[in-house]
Amino acid sequence: MVRYLGVQAPSAAQVYRSDILPQLHTLSQPVRDRAMLLLLRHLPDLQQQDRGFVQLLAQTAFLPSGKGTLHTPRELYDPRSPELIALLDPDACFPAPAFCGDVSDGGNEDQQEQRGGSFSSLAVLQQLGLRSAAQLDTLVLAARYVEKVAAEGDADMAVARGKVSPDMMPGIVWIQSFLVDMVLA
Repeated sequence: MVRYLGVQAPSAAQVYRSDILPQLHTLSQPVRDRAMLLLLRHLPDLQQQDRGFVQLLAQTAFLPSGKGTLHTPRELYDPRSPELIALLDPDACFPAPAFCGDVSDGGNEDQQEQRGGSFSSLAVLQQLGLRSAAQLDTLVLAARYVEKVAAEGDADMAVARGKVSPDMMPGIVWIQSFLVDMVLA
């Protein structure tokens, strides 16, 4: 048809940019997640088609948290960090489980090897801004989570969550005692 009408089919990057990303909130969760995992898998190809695609994606709220709300990658944390897992709300501060593992293309192992096998969605998300280290705002989130856990009556869990590893953020050990004191007050 391209030959006869002179109409060129849109690239995958154009379809994502104009049709899928703006409508993410209207898609069902399974369809949305599958589309975004497929996008992450093929991000290098999409970047070749549209040089600004990675920048657009880094600024787009497409990544669901464990609670299902959509965030930009910079708003969530890498669950491969035990320190962050120990501090933050696992449902609100990390990507949904579907985005946290190695994902295969499906099919048999021979087909996977030919197509590049599995990939780490977390590695791609980290390139888009997924946070792998604590900053001051991380500690504010941690304090709010400790306060929430303590208000729900689980003081032991709140104290455990309130302990900040000194290696995590040099120079802010004082926050550890603040969080623990807040729980025990």
